[in-house]
Amino acid sequence: MMAQVHTAHSTSFGVIVRRVLLSEYLVLWLSVAYIAAVGPFTPGFFTAGNFGNILITLLPLFVVALGQTIVLIAGGIDLSVTSIIALASVTGAMVMNGDNGWLTGHLLAVPAGVALMLALGAFVGLLNGVAVTRFRMPPFIVTLTGMMFFSGFAIWLTKSKAISNLPASFNALGGNIWISFAITLALASFAQLMLSRSVFGRWLYAVGHNARASHSFAVAASLGNVETVFRPRSPRDSQNSQDRSRGR
Repeated sequence: MMAQVHTAHSTSFGVIVRRVLLSEYLVLWLSVAYIAAVGPFTPGFFTAGNFGNILITLLPLFVVALGQTIVLIAGGIDLSVTSIIALASVTGAMVMNGDNGWLTGHLLAVPAGVALMLALGAFVGLLNGVAVTRFRMPPFIVTLTGMMFFSGFAIWLTKSKAISNLPASFNALGGNIWISFAITLALASFAQLMLSRSVFGRWLYAVGHNARASHSFAVAASLGNVETVFRPRSPRDSQNSQDRSRGR
C-alpha cells in the first residue's frame, strides 16, 4: 500500500514538472523565479522607480514582439526588425531635430517625423514581403540581408554621429510611462482581437500551420508580411482543389 502511495505521488510530481517544462509560460515562471532570487540581494531592486525604468525600457520591445508574433504565426521570420527600427528612428530624427532638422521649429515637425517613421517601416516591410511572396526568396535570407543593409544605411546617414535636441513632445512619447503604456496597451489589444476574433487572424494561423492545405480550402496564402487573402470559390472548385491535393 505504501509503495502504491509513493508511486502515485511520484507520478503526480512528474506530471506537474512535465507540464511546467512544456508550458508556454515557462519563460515567465523562470523570470519570476529569477526576480525572487536576485531581488533581496540587490539594493533598490523592489522599488517603484526601478520597476518604472524596467517597464519603460521593455514597452518598445513588447511592441516589436507583437509584430514579430504575427509574422511567426504566419510561418515567416524577420531578422531585420532592429535595423528597420534604427533606420526609421534616424530618418525621423533628421526631420524633427532642433539643430539641423528638415522641419526644425515647425509645428508639424513631430507629426511629420512620426508619420515618416511609420511609413518607412511599412515600406521596408513591404519590400521584404514582396521578395518573399512574389520572388519566392527564403525569408531568412531576405531579412538577414535587409538587417545588414538597413543598419549600414542608417550609419551612413548619420556619419556615425548621434542626433540630439529632439522636441520635448516627441520625447514625451517614450519618456512618459503612462503615454507609452497606453500606446502599447492599445496595440496589444488590437493584435489580440485581430488574432482571436477576426477571420483574418484565423487565416494567419491556418497559413502558418499548413499553407498548402489552406490554399486547398480556399485560402489564397502568401507567406511573409504582404498578404493573406481569402478567395471565395464555388463548392465545385473547392472539390476540384481537394481532388488535386489528393492526387486524383
